[in-house]
Amino acid sequence: MTVSRTLSGTERLWLVADRMHPPFVNQLVIELDGALPPEPALRRAMEVAAAAHPGARARVRGALWGRRWEVVGEAPPVRTVDGSRWSGHDPDHAGFLLDPLPPEHGPTVELLRVEGPLPRLVLRSHHALMDGGGTTLFAIDLARAMRGDPLTRSELASTRDVDLARAAGARRFQPRPLTAGAPTGPPSGPPGPTTWRRVRHAGPTRALLPRLAVALHEASRTFTDAPLVVQVPVDLRRHAPGLRSTANLTGLVYLDVDAALREPSPVAALRDALDRLAAGPEAGEDLLGAELLRWIPEAWLAALGRRNLLREARAGRYPHAAVISNLGRMDLDALRMPGVQPRRAFWIPPAGPGQRLFLTMTGGPDGVELCAAMADAYADGGRLDALLTGILRSLQQGPA
Repeated sequence: MTVSRTLSGTERLWLVADRMHPPFVNQLVIELDGALPPEPALRRAMEVAAAAHPGARARVRGALWGRRWEVVGEAPPVRTVDGSRWSGHDPDHAGFLLDPLPPEHGPTVELLRVEGPLPRLVLRSHHALMDGGGTTLFAIDLARAMRGDPLTRSELASTRDVDLARAAGARRFQPRPLTAGAPTGPPSGPPGPTTWRRVRHAGPTRALLPRLAVALHEASRTFTDAPLVVQVPVDLRRHAPGLRSTANLTGLVYLDVDAALREPSPVAALRDALDRLAAGPEAGEDLLGAELLRWIPEAWLAALGRRNLLREARAGRYPHAAVISNLGRMDLDALRMPGVQPRRAFWIPPAGPGQRLFLTMTGGPDGVELCAAMADAYADGGRLDALLTGILRSLQQGPA
């Protein structure tokens, strides 16, 4: 029997993002102590994990409002690539991270064995298919399969992100005003290719996301005096207790950092706002807006997206300045495989040509890994490196 479900409007928008600037993917990088697991063993474990999580074998079928995920037979591939010159701190000498994950033809998920002085595994998933929570679930069960532990099955759930948004009480969509500036100032040219950097914060971690938003504001003042609005992805699975799914079930909330800075305790104001918005209907409002676009062909949406990016870049104003995604503390023991103990893990964010800043946070034994992606037009001239230096300097000062 064929297993399928209709795509949500937001999932289609992530397909459009992939069309505009492929690949639009999540990339979980796991650095290892010890040798890489053998490829045949990883292939067998991938077959077991994909049997338990059929969403990892999904492809896109159909057109317009009939677009759907459909499960096919083959497990995601395992590939061995040469990472001998890759530092793991930027994209140099890691061209394999740009390989496409075609949503119609597949694969939509793959595992890379990255050979080099520091062995790494990279689990890649198309962002329309999985979010960080779904990719983490699959990564943990892939490790369980390597250890021979039993797996609990998930379904290609009929529950979509928009269904969870409505369960949270979302009933309306209001377009975001174009009031925010880019944290590194105006672009040097038209939006285009992207880059990324990885740094580590080894200091205090209490209330880190709101502190990071305040630190970003402070660091951005070197380049701009424009308002700073931060978009924060939030997991909507909280609205469906017991739901086990690898799908992209993420909502979005917005934090006005300038407004918080007018409060006696900006960090506390941002923390309270995030807690309230993440649990409320606001987290699903953008998802309702995406449903209004389901009848428009993806090629048209991509053309409209490119025009909007140019318009916003010329005006220097955007619906938000940055995305900060808190992936939480990674349980490295849960990713353990026979003879192999993970040392660190971090997430390379999905990136697109209009990316002012996409910053992921991943906790580990040595501190918090921060990985920042940005379009080259905003990052060039050393601006991204200077921004991250300023953020780390501010974070070292501790909670405010």
